[in-house]
Amino acid sequence: QNLYLVSGYRSYADQAYSFSNAIERRGLTGAAEKNAYQGRSEHNLGLALDINIASDPEIRDAFAETTAGRWVNENGHLYGFILRYPRDKGHITGYGYEAWHYRYVGPELATTLFETGQTLEEYYGKEQELPDA
Repeated sequence: QNLYLVSGYRSYADQAYSFSNAIERRGLTGAAEKNAYQGRSEHNLGLALDINIASDPEIRDAFAETTAGRWVNENGHLYGFILRYPRDKGHITGYGYEAWHYRYVGPELATTLFETGQTLEEYYGKEQELPDA
């Protein structure tokens, strides 16, 4: 299975549009669980990738169950990438599970986080603070 880059860098304007659309579709609370507020997106920093398999170019939690998804989850840290919003860590990260969202942190930190099962918030001892909308 080949990987497909669904989304990489997003401008501030693109993120604002995405967040506004999410509010219309899921309400403010639902939007804040899956979409970063403009100016707070890892995509806007150029550090995040949304990926899936090439035969399914939509972002889906099912990515984790594909051969490619399992490979990325087990080996991404070797290349400096972490699964940014793991299952059952939303209360720590501030975002729901996103099987497709990987962030570059460098191989050393990525390996540490992979081996310990920690999120960035846990590693740095910082809770995610979401802005008031």
